[in-house]
Order: sequence, then structure tokens, then C-alpha cells
Amino acid sequence: ALAEGQSLTLHETRVTRQLYMPANSLVPGHVYKMQLRASMANNASIYGLSTVDVDCYFAPLVAKISGGDRALSVEDEVLLDATSSIDKDGSFSSAPFSFKWSCQTKSGGACFQDVLNILLTNGGRLFLPPGTLLPGFYYFTVVASKEPGPRFASSTVQVVMMPIERYPVSIEPLSSYKFNTNQELQLDGRVDKAHNCSLMWSQIAGDSVLTHGSYLQTPITLASILFNRNVLEPGAKYGFRLSARCEVRSGVFRSGFALVSVQMNAAPSSGLFQVEPTSGVASSTYFELSLINWVDDLEDLPFKYEFRYATQAAPADLIPLGEVDVNLMRTMLVGPTATGMQSHTVFLYAHVIDQFYGMSSSQQVVSVSKPTGARRQSAVAAARAALDRAIMEQNAEAIIAITIGIAAMDDMSCTDQQGFITTLQTVSGNIVMTASEIAGFQSALASVVEGTCVAGGARRLLADSTVCNALGMTSGLLSGTMSAGLDPTAEKSTGSTLSSTLDTISAKNSQRRRVRELLGISS
Repeated sequence: ALAEGQSLTLHETRVTRQLYMPANSLVPGHVYKMQLRASMANNASIYGLSTVDVDCYFAPLVAKISGGDRALSVEDEVLLDATSSIDKDGSFSSAPFSFKWSCQTKSGGACFQDVLNILLTNGGRLFLPPGTLLPGFYYFTVVASKEPGPRFASSTVQVVMMPIERYPVSIEPLSSYKFNTNQELQLDGRVDKAHNCSLMWSQIAGDSVLTHGSYLQTPITLASILFNRNVLEPGAKYGFRLSARCEVRSGVFRSGFALVSVQMNAAPSSGLFQVEPTSGVASSTYFELSLINWVDDLEDLPFKYEFRYATQAAPADLIPLGEVDVNLMRTMLVGPTATGMQSHTVFLYAHVIDQFYGMSSSQQVVSVSKPTGARRQSAVAAARAALDRAIMEQNAEAIIAITIGIAAMDDMSCTDQQGFITTLQTVSGNIVMTASEIAGFQSALASVVEGTCVAGGARRLLADSTVCNALGMTSGLLSGTMSAGLDPTAEKSTGSTLSSTLDTISAKNSQRRRVRELLGISS
């Protein structure tokens, strides 16, 4: 069922295992009934149906009071502005904001005798004339509401009224509720540039960080300060003060300050990364990678999980296996490629990522050997059947795992190898992958293309036409990913794989030319 006046065209992924809907496709406040029809690839009369209700609810509001906490003179006017409050539904919610202001002292009493009903204003700006507040601490709260619902959000600021004349100083609202320690953190203060002011940042809460010059990229005497990465403690809360002393007239100085609180994000912790089994055969053994018992703050959930691998020959190259929303993945792993090596070590990496992009990583090590003899022949048949099933199911992680297994089949016939590449060509036109999945798939595909195959009892290179067909898959995959809007960095992620594949073709052609020259055969 569609919202009144809405037309909804399902994305091109409607014929795949996973339906992707671009942002802002659905109208808040409506329930959409989706139906999936799945049929046999070779017999459409055999099918099954499943339905699901998608409830598109209204997003929460975010109330903001510009400038945050502040200190003013009793002779200053007080202007609080909440018009920068946010409705995350944007244009889907055209109803205006309503605002309700309140104020209390540090002891919970009334701030002033509101004979003019100043606090009853429904507007987003609250104005108190000079002299309204006596010296002391005041806590102003605004409740922003909006239909339908109604939905509510509140924000509170501290206003310190000083018995002497104070200069207006403020700090810009922070861009996020939490920050990761591997991010640069910038705090931006605001003072009137028309006056000559001396500024100083100080710390009012948390372990001392401003006293360490190496922690900052800027002096603490500027309006804005920038912290280096990895200097603030994960999970800690810090408080900072910006103080100003300004010459408002010749020989006449006024002072003021503003406060800001910073909450650092703690990455997921306390969990385990397990792999079963710890050894196996390339192209036939499925390794089960699982992440269990990881914990984090409630607002940091749910997690995302990413798995990668590296080989002992290239331990610094972490190749993606996939990024998933569940804590489990089954995959095959690449075998050794060096001549005479029957097994090698594969390093497995797992990343647990929370909603604020805090990440924890774990590593495990397994041993992977080459398939041999009759076992190799059965592995080829099993891989062919598994690949056909994975493509039919649109299972990106399985396609990556099977492609890794194909690359490990050292003595595969050229006919089988070219057949696998032909089958893989269907992937580029029929499945949408994330940037991480593209990088993992193309790394495995490059290993297949760069390898040799067996024909007539001798090792041979793949035909140039087959290599070019494999290269053609990359543009199809990249186009599908970009049109789905999944990750604009996909092009960067695939660049190195495209380059290495082109180098492979060039190297193979050079080898063939040298052989022709040695044999006296003209090109």
C-alpha cells in the first residue's frame, strides 16, 4: 500500500536476493507490504511467496540551542536560539516546530518573576532583557515538538550570570554525540572579532590533556583548538572552557567564558573471534568465522562485521571477504601459489564496528593446503555446482569464497578454468556488491587470471580473450554498485585490482612475443 499521491518504483535489485531501497524512497507514517516471489531458475512454475510489512516511522527530532553553555554579565541581554533544531525526516514532514521554554535555578526554583509571560513564547528564540536575571546559575530547557505524534526532543544549557560585566563567548555545537579517539577533534569558539581579545582554553573535567603540547595541533590561545588522533581516552568524558578577556574601549576590559563537554566513544569489547576448522584444503574446506559475546553501550548498537584475510607471502595485504550484518561467515580460503609449497599460513582478521564507527579487531591463523589427485577433480565439480548456486541466490560472500577456492586449484584444466571465468561473467550484470565485496571479489579473480592451467599435459597461460573477459567484469560490477548508491568510494577500492590485471595481460603478451622471437616466428 502506497501513501496518498505517492508512486514507488522498486529498485533494479527487485530481481535479486536482496532488495535495495534508496534513501527517502518511503514516506514516514506509512506501512508498506512487500512480497517476494522466488522460483526455480529452470522452472518458473515452481515457486514460493513471502510477505513482510515495512513500517516507515517518523525519525526522532534533535533539539539544539545554538552557542551552548555561556557566561554573561547581569547587564547583558540573554538570547537563546533553538531554531537550528533538526527534523531528520526533512521535506517529508512539513509541519512546523513548536517550542516550550522553561528555566530553573541550581536549587530547582524559579529563575525570575515572569510577569510578561516571556517563557510562554512558542517561538524558537527566547529573549530576556538586561537585568532580568540576578547573579547565579540558571538552566534553560527547550522542548521542541512536531506533528505527527507529536514527537519531542529537549536540550538544556547553563547560563551563568556574573555580578560584573561579562563579555559574550560561545562554543559551536559539536557535530556528533560521540567521537572516536582515532578522529581529529576540533572545538570552535566564537568571540567578537571587533575587539582585541586574549583567549585561553582550559580543562574542567577528565584526565589532563591540554598540558601536553604534543596532543594538540594548535595553541590553546586560539578561538579554535584541534586535537591529534589517538590522544583522548576511549569512553572518557572531557570538559573544556574557553575564556576571553577583551578590550572593549581604550583601557576598559571585559571577560567571559563558555563551556563544552565531549564524550569519547569506546569500541566494542570483551568478545571472541573463533574459526573452525583451523586447517583445511583450498577449494573444498569451508571455514566458519564467528564473532561472539561482543558488548558496547546500548546507543552504539547494532554492530556491523567485516572479515579479511592475508597470506604469509603478502601479510600486509588485507583482502576483504565481506561486510555483513550478522556475526557469522562461511568461506573458502586461498591455497599456496609458490612452486613446491603444499600448504601455507592464512591470517584471518575480523572487525566489529559500532554505530559511531568505533572498531575492534581480532586475528586468527589457519593452515590451508593444496588439493591433490582425485580429490582435486571432485573439488572442481563441487566448486562448479557451488558457484552456480551462489550466483542463482545472489550471495556475494559465497561468490567471493568460491572464487578464492578456484584460484587455489593449481592443476585445473584450461577448459575448466575458462569455463569458470565465463560463469563468473554473469555476476557483473546480475548482482550488486558493496565496495568491500568488489575489492575482495576482484582480488580473487585476479589470482585466477594470473595463474596457469593444464592443457595437453603442459602448463599454459590463459588465452588473452579470456583475460579480457575477466577484466570486463570490473566495469560491470562498479557500475552496479554506483547506481545502487551503496558506496561512492568503490572506484578507489577497485583501482589497484584493475591496474594489476592490465599489468598481467601486458606481461603475458610480452612472454609470448619473446617465445616467438626465440623460435623465429613472425608476429
